[in-house]
Amino acid sequence: MASEAIKIYEEQELNGVHTAELYVALLSAYLLQGDLPNARFLWKRIPKATKDSTPELDALWQVSLALWNRVPVFTSLEAFGWSAGVAKVIAALKEKETAAALTLLSQSYSAVKVDHAASTLGMAAGDAVAMATSQGWTHTAATASLAPPAKGSVVAAAAAVGNGVTLQQLADITLHLEK
Repeated sequence: MASEAIKIYEEQELNGVHTAELYVALLSAYLLQGDLPNARFLWKRIPKATKDSTPELDALWQVSLALWNRVPVFTSLEAFGWSAGVAKVIAALKEKETAAALTLLSQSYSAVKVDHAASTLGMAAGDAVAMATSQGWTHTAATASLAPPAKGSVVAAAAAVGNGVTLQQLADITLHLEK
């Protein structure tokens, strides 16, 4: 869906439509698609007057910079009052980044402190515990830690599929584990 929108927006830009609304839509679509190089090139093409007069465009650029520099993006996502159309894209981007952060935590730790997980996921500790346990993680209140599901478990495989892992990648992982 985002790739179709990108094609339409790019075509409009090539046809001489240079409005702030188009740039906001195109930049947000690039971010949702994870196409940071094209987001960066778009930013360079946008006239300075348009950048200066459109706060939402600048806020999207701050999100781009956070993604580009691989720093937590959640603060940038929540730092602006997004317009209705962009808010939907931002919500989808936040969901995507949260899933990626949870996957990264599960690959990096056998147990992680709740505070660290919450900070990485950009949410309150209680929300982080609720989200992680809904994904099959185990919460140990005594140590205030979370443990990801076992790597070979059905829950972990189902969560991985939900986070964009293809069937081929799952087959590769299974083959690697069997060796």
